[in-house]
Amino acid sequence: MHKARRDGAISPTTISLLQLRAGQLLGSTYFSIREIGNLRRIGESEERNTAVATWRDATYFTDPERVALELVEAVLMPSLTRLTRR
Repeated sequence: MHKARRDGAISPTTISLLQLRAGQLLGSTYFSIREIGNLRRIGESEERNTAVATWRDATYFTDPERVALELVEAVLMPSLTRLTRR
């Protein structure tokens, strides 16, 4: 993630969304609060920040962001991904 951020291969917004979702999945208040702060600093809306937890049903995310969010779930919670796949 840090290399992707440095190289600009993935937007800082998408990386912060992924890190927020990872923090949520891992139950880490520290990571969740840190990434909410980062997202606020780069101008993300509270609606998008809040909707990360329920991104599959939210209309706030682009297709590339959805793919990234699904990937982080597949890596951290593979059984969750199988259960919620549409």
